[in-house]
Amino acid sequence: MKGFFQKFILLAAFAVVLRIIFSPATLTAAQTVLRELGTNERFTAALLGGSLPEPDSAVISSESAAPATSPQSKKPLMLKSDATQTALFHTLPADSDADEPAIKNKTSFEIDTQRLLAEPLTYTLKVGTPQVLILHTHGSEAYSQEGGAYEETDVSRTTDTTKNVVQVGEVLTRELSARGLTVIHDCKLYDYPSYSGSYSRSLDAVEEYLRKYPTIKVIIDLHRDSATSEDGTVYRTEYITPDGKVSSQLMLIAATGEAGLSFPNWKENMKLALRLQQSMAETHPGLARPILVSDQRYNQHAAPGYLLLEVGTDGNTLAEAETAARLFAHCMADVLGEIVE
Repeated sequence: MKGFFQKFILLAAFAVVLRIIFSPATLTAAQTVLRELGTNERFTAALLGGSLPEPDSAVISSESAAPATSPQSKKPLMLKSDATQTALFHTLPADSDADEPAIKNKTSFEIDTQRLLAEPLTYTLKVGTPQVLILHTHGSEAYSQEGGAYEETDVSRTTDTTKNVVQVGEVLTRELSARGLTVIHDCKLYDYPSYSGSYSRSLDAVEEYLRKYPTIKVIIDLHRDSATSEDGTVYRTEYITPDGKVSSQLMLIAATGEAGLSFPNWKENMKLALRLQQSMAETHPGLARPILVSDQRYNQHAAPGYLLLEVGTDGNTLAEAETAARLFAHCMADVLGEIVE
């Protein structure tokens, strides 16, 4: 009999607990907590046993937009143009100082461009050793089919490295090498067959390169941008060289980690971006779009001279992007030449 009453008391207590747990007020509170935790990336990463994820696309890009089902027109983009282009490409505000390096700051940090330009870079490049790494986190990104058709693996993407951004990286590598820099070009595709996780995979590769070649101080992650309006228009960028050649524009992205990923030394990368932007403005005014200062990190914590470079859009041709890479290479070689020893 004693055992019966003990079991009865336990069952009664269990029933009371269940009633409390599954009461509407308790359920509502629990749902609220779980919903808030689910939106917390740090909690989710810890729960799943992983690291806080890096974003897999630059915030300035509209690559995630659904592809248009009808033929898309190609419109040249000129800075400070209509509202649609401003929204897609983050052009300069109307009150920008023309004497300042052109930046579009998407963070809460104040960027003192003149002070950062006045400060020396904290690293040098050793002669005769690997100095620069060029890679492509989204290597399958490709350009317009005009002037060089290719087989798509997805919209404006291909694994043919002679038709995607890897080819643009090859042009940049050759031009920098011709100017005396020692460059390693990683041609691996980190966004194929899976786009998700591409930044994690490219970071693994970067860290391996840095272990093998610790003299690498400058890293360029070369992409191409994408921007499509609601009516399906694909925008292209355009810069005409003094001798009449048509080039795409390009854009540097300097990250800060403000969104949550640790990046205390982001100003070192910013100093290099400002020097490159200044060089392009002096030698090829109009070639560069404003530097995008991002609150993400994009693996840039791995080296003091690590930047993303967006060369053209999927509305540009490969030839236009290659021309932009050649022009940029000369500016980059001039800037880096000052720290070679």
